[in-house]
Amino acid sequence: MEKSSWIAPSTAAMGLLAGPILTSWSERLARVNDRSAAGPRGGRVSAWGTGLVSVSTAILLALVAARHAESLALAAWVWLVLTGVVLAVIDIRHRRLPHRMTAAMAVGGFLLLGATAALEGRWDQFATALLAGAAVLAVATAVQLLFPGHTGGGDTMLYGALALYLGWFGLGDLVLGLLLATTLTALLALAVWIRQRSMSATLPAGPTLIAGTVLAIAYGNGFPW
Repeated sequence: MEKSSWIAPSTAAMGLLAGPILTSWSERLARVNDRSAAGPRGGRVSAWGTGLVSVSTAILLALVAARHAESLALAAWVWLVLTGVVLAVIDIRHRRLPHRMTAAMAVGGFLLLGATAALEGRWDQFATALLAGAAVLAVATAVQLLFPGHTGGGDTMLYGALALYLGWFGLGDLVLGLLLATTLTALLALAVWIRQRSMSATLPAGPTLIAGTVLAIAYGNGFPW
């Protein structure tokens, strides 16, 4: 059996083991970020919740590892999933996306993709990734300034960080990933509206944005342009 065939299950097993660590990390970061706001669901994450985090992390890691087992960039996709899960847990429980965690996601992607570019000579992809991240961050910032009630600063930064990862694959996957992420977020908003009949309900957009990005990286081939 080829060595690469063990990468996906091994990475998934790592995700299962990392679940409790990521949950604890999210709780600690949420407390440090804002000690005065417990959020809509304060307290510690239950054992069931921790198990769900472990399984979700394992599934996401297995998806990206199965697709990119042969690439050194796999380290970047693993970092995206790990930091993304932490952000998703915080957003679901506390309705915020800490800037320091989003920055860690972006900086880690920059370093790991930069290392891949240096070792594999893929500087064109790295340049595209940087341009994509900067461009999407600029657009998201403009949208936030024009429509302050539409998105928060955490969502704006997250869009830029996710675009950095998607941009590695080119314009096609960047567009596909953003469409998937935005569509999942819109479906979540619709579900919340149907349930609560209120457009003012607080929506945790982070999890769907991250999930859409990971799915695009795992399965997408972008658009033919």
